[in-house]
Parts: sequence; structure tokens; C-alpha cells
Amino acid sequence: MKLAKIFILTLLFGSSIVFFVFAHCDTINGPVVNDAKQALERANADIVLKWVREQDEEKIKKALNETLEKRKQQPENKDNIDMNFYEEVVELHRAGEGVEYTGIKSGRIEVSSVIETADEAIVKGDANTLTNIFAQNLKNDIQRRFDKVMEKKKDMDKSIAAGREYVAAYVEFMHYIEGISGGQDNKIQGFDKEINHKH
Repeated sequence: MKLAKIFILTLLFGSSIVFFVFAHCDTINGPVVNDAKQALERANADIVLKWVREQDEEKIKKALNETLEKRKQQPENKDNIDMNFYEEVVELHRAGEGVEYTGIKSGRIEVSSVIETADEAIVKGDANTLTNIFAQNLKNDIQRRFDKVMEKKKDMDKSIAAGREYVAAYVEFMHYIEGISGGQDNKIQGFDKEINHKH
């Protein structure tokens, strides 16, 4: 299912959006580190545990306690001590995602407008703007690919080569539709009837 989501994001917004989706949690200003900071300031690991797997909870609790103790012993080294804690939290979070950890990105990294809009939707409790963006992009992409199929269809009987161009466009279109549906057509509103379609 995770791969299907990545596939859909790539189709709708290009490969760069996939980088931003994963890199968003790797930034020093991202939601994972922000909660890690709060966990340290409040001496409460529960604040950040939602970002890691259940099996990693004890590691985070232990790391937090060790970090708080080191802060007392080396107050002049507080920033480095805290960063080590952030690193461990983010690394465990990434492990839970099944994604390679490459370190926390220091400084502010430009986050895509789609991700910013998603964050804003959560803050406001309103997903209308976000769903409209996806709906419009999806509509445009389906139409573009459909138009390509229909264009090839007009000439498909003129030659074998033209026929093959139509088949290539047809197969690409069908795979695209299958990809964005995630094989869940019977769960998508409007596609709740069984359709026997072979190709």
C-alpha cells in the first residue's frame, strides 16, 4: 500500500514530491524533531512516541532519560546532546517507514507547496483546499492520458505500427488507472459494481 501511495504521488506531482514527503520528517524544523524538542523540554517521552514503532518505545524512553542526565552534567554542550537525541528519534522513525536514514537536514529546507498545504489542512481542520488540488491534478492527468489513447485510436487501423502505438498508449493508460485505484475499484465510490474487464 505504501508503494501505491508513492506511485500515485509521483504520477500526480512528479518525482520531486516523493522526496519532499519523506524528507519532510528529516528536517530540523519538521514535525518529528519538533515533538522530540517538546519531549525533552517537558521530560515526557510520550510526546514523541507516536512517531516510532511500539517495539522502539523503550529505546526512546531510555535515550530521553540519558539525554536529560547529560544535560545536567554538561550544560555547555546542551545543543549537541539534544541533537543526538533528535537523531535517534528520526532514525527510528525512518526505520519504521522502511526508508533509509541519511541524517537530519540542518537549516531550513524548502518544503513543497503540497506538503505545506497538507500541514495547513491539519492545523485548520479543513481538507477542502488539499482535496481540490489533488482532484484537479488527477482530473487533468487522466484527461491527458485519455486524450493520447483516443488520438492513437483514430489511426490504429492504418498500419501495424500505428496499431502498436495505440496498444502502447492503451496499456499505459490502463496501468495508470490501475495504479491510482490501488486495485480497490470496488471500494471507490462510483465503482461499486463488479465489472468483468479483460485486456
